This record gives sequence, C-alpha cells and structure tokens, in this order.
Amino acid sequence: MGNDGDWIYNDFNAFHESVVYIEEDYLSAFEMESSEEDEGGGEEDETTVLADLVAVAGFHPDWEYSEFTDTESDEHIDVMAVSFEKKSPFPTVTIVHWSAIDKGSQKFIDDQSLDITQKISKYNAQILNSLGTEKLQMMYSKNVKLL
Repeated sequence: MGNDGDWIYNDFNAFHESVVYIEEDYLSAFEMESSEEDEGGGEEDETTVLADLVAVAGFHPDWEYSEFTDTESDEHIDVMAVSFEKKSPFPTVTIVHWSAIDKGSQKFIDDQSLDITQKISKYNAQILNSLGTEKLQMMYSKNVKLL
C-alpha cells in the first residue's frame, strides 16, 4: 500500500470511529431547507437534517461483531458468520437514501415490531448463519478478498 491512507485500511478502530462520526455528528448537523406545497396550494418551508434522509454504513475487511443478539430466535447465532455482513475488500462507506432502504426491506421479514435496519440485519443474519463461518470464509477468500 504505502500511502497516507493506509491508516484507514490497517486500523479498523479508526475507520469505525470515522463512520460513527459521520453518522452521529456530521449528518445530524447538516441542515437542509426544502419547500413543499401545503394543502392551500402555497409553499411551506421545512428544515430537515441530512440524517433524516440518508443512512450511512461502513464495511471493512477486518469487520467483526463482538456480539449479535436475536432475542426472538432460539436458533444459535454464529457471530463470526454474521460478521460477513459488513466485510468488504476495502474500507467502504455507503450512503443510501432511507426511502430505498424502506422499499427494499418490505420484500422480506414481515415483522412490524422491527425498524427497517433491524429487519435487514435479521434477514442477513438468517442467511449468513445458515451458510456458516467456514463456507463464508472460503467464499470471501476466493471471491472478495483482494489482499
């Protein structure tokens, strides 16, 4: 590698802290104004923060959950298998509009007690847990991991 960006690749904790900062501090501080037509045909100005419009997710080659709990399932959850949900060949941050997440999550897990991200997490955990750590590690090493 050998450049100034190596720290973000080699230091998972620094990467994770950066993603948390973007998600919790930066997006919440970024205010946006929009105009919408009100019921009377006039325009109504609204101020919203960027965090209400987009979600941020970090992915990293060294990602590992320290724990994963699914309180509704009696099934054993393999934490190492579920960690593959957030692994990638390079440190990556995605920004996704909440409406896309909402629309996509309606296709699986019809559980109204869960919020959108919990539905996605539960679905991913079921799939990854069924594959198991050994198979996922083989697939990751063969098809994803670049270094």
